[in-house]
Amino acid sequence: MGDYAKAEPLFQQALQIRKKALGPEHPDTANSLNNLAFLYSRIGDYANAEPLFQEAVQLNKKLLGRDHPDAATSLLNQGVLYSQMGDYARAEPLYQEALQINQKALGPDHPDTATSLYSFALVKLDLGENLEAKSLAQLNAKAGLAILSDFGRLRRYPVERCSSVLLTMADEPAKTVARSFCFTSADVPLAFFLIESGLP
Repeated sequence: MGDYAKAEPLFQQALQIRKKALGPEHPDTANSLNNLAFLYSRIGDYANAEPLFQEAVQLNKKLLGRDHPDAATSLLNQGVLYSQMGDYARAEPLYQEALQINQKALGPDHPDTATSLYSFALVKLDLGENLEAKSLAQLNAKAGLAILSDFGRLRRYPVERCSSVLLTMADEPAKTVARSFCFTSADVPLAFFLIESGLP
């Protein structure tokens, strides 16, 4: 675990420098807001993280447009904060909006769209909406496999998303390989759900 106490003043300093040099309404200032908010969320300081994430979302929408991928990233980050707080009802619409932006701006097979699908699937799972979670995970798997095929060979696809690739595996040997690949990650709640609920 990093030394967050030493990192905090550096993030704050970076934010102040950008505000002074670029102004409070600049995409790089929004990025600094996001970075500081992310630090606070990592240490569980949700009260300080939330308004910074909210400000970053509003700035990105205002400066770049409501349908810009950076706005989607800010929405996802705020959604992750609410998920960490256990407030899945507030996280869900943020993930949904981010997904819609990324699908429109980047297409269905872009890595950022896959990230949005994964996050949306997890929040549906947290809300007990298992069928919707599974449907989203299947879309995520298709996006992931499309990304992999673009490389022309199997490369290390981001591990947090490989859990949904389990859905595409039809036979037991393939499922076993996928399980071992996925379980190299500490973050596999979707994989556990899929295995326990019976894979197709």
